[in-house]
Amino acid sequence: MRFLIRFGGIAFILMLLFIGLNFNKGKRLYRVMNFFDKEMIHENFYASTDFFPAHTIQKSNKPYRFEKGNIIELPDFKFKGNTHTAKNYIDSAYVNGLAVAKNNQLVFEQYYNNNSESTTHISWSVAKSFVSVLLGMAIEEGLINNVNETVDQYLPQLKGSGYKGVKIVDVLQMSSGIGFNEDYGDFWSDINRWSRGFAMGESQDAFAASLKRITEPGTVFDYVSLDTHVLGMLVVQTSGKHLSDYMYEKLWQPLGAEFDAQWNCDNEDMEIAFGGLNIALRDYLKFGQMVCDHGFFNGNQIVPKQWLAESRAVEKDHLRKIADGSTDYGYQWWLPFDDKNEMVARGHSGQYIYINLESKTVIAQNSANIHNNNKSYLYSNFPVILTFFRAINTHLNTNNISNLETSTTTNL
Repeated sequence: MRFLIRFGGIAFILMLLFIGLNFNKGKRLYRVMNFFDKEMIHENFYASTDFFPAHTIQKSNKPYRFEKGNIIELPDFKFKGNTHTAKNYIDSAYVNGLAVAKNNQLVFEQYYNNNSESTTHISWSVAKSFVSVLLGMAIEEGLINNVNETVDQYLPQLKGSGYKGVKIVDVLQMSSGIGFNEDYGDFWSDINRWSRGFAMGESQDAFAASLKRITEPGTVFDYVSLDTHVLGMLVVQTSGKHLSDYMYEKLWQPLGAEFDAQWNCDNEDMEIAFGGLNIALRDYLKFGQMVCDHGFFNGNQIVPKQWLAESRAVEKDHLRKIADGSTDYGYQWWLPFDDKNEMVARGHSGQYIYINLESKTVIAQNSANIHNNNKSYLYSNFPVILTFFRAINTHLNTNNISNLETSTTTNL
């Protein structure tokens, strides 16, 4: 009888444990499946680390603060003959924060929708450009020889996958040949299958290893977020460190980051390389300024100048005028084809870092655009957003902002 009572108690405890563990998975699955819902999107974008595990990237011991320049008003702009006001853009693109730097001076910074300067905001695919930079630093450090080596030379777990024999450069340029459906609006797409698996605690590495090749590597551009995950695996494998730890050492400290960042990870402690970074707006801006200055920032050459030059060199026809037809593609950077001085990091729902190398203008934007998957919605389209950023750049240069009298920031 005692045995039965004891056994029953153990069974009851195990049952509670099972329910508890699956309840947490259930909560995470619910959160993933409703991440972009209008009622939840701001909470999710500001506080993803409340719902999913994450590694903290501690702020710099010596934080860098932009010198304040002459504050500008945001300009109106024209697109296809129609005038759009800055306020309408901010409202219609569901902007949560916008910051602008010119010649290393902060000339605009505003927050909306309960965002603040210290709030970390999820990056989505802007993280891809960070991973590209980290990979370049690993190559500079000698951890990886060059981009013409194959990924499975360093990642034997991918030898039986579609990534077998694929060059690092082809993964960098989203030309891996892997079959992958990136449509967030399709419940059965690969990206949504990945997200549900992530919520249930499944390994991202194993998911990457399960993917199959459908085209010859290096011949077709196809946006595959798991390509960036493989790049993250390379950094982790060769450095022996978490992506977040490598970023802390090589990037976050030298940049003088003002705020802690977080990088969401799976149950095996592997970061979501292609989109799980959570960073405060001003630190997004610092990263963009560093790239704008060819890897030099805060008194140091942080990222090799040559790596950033290679990152925006487009030498293959299949990387030209891709996606919406307005951009080329480099090493995890979008490159507007009609202006070779521009680089753009782009993320789901309106996350952007715009860089103009010639004018030394950098713009960082965070948004929670609930219409991201609706390409008929004007403010979901990159050409419109790029036009607004270019209008800001033109406004700065036309007015010779270094000689402007300080003006009042537009109250948006």
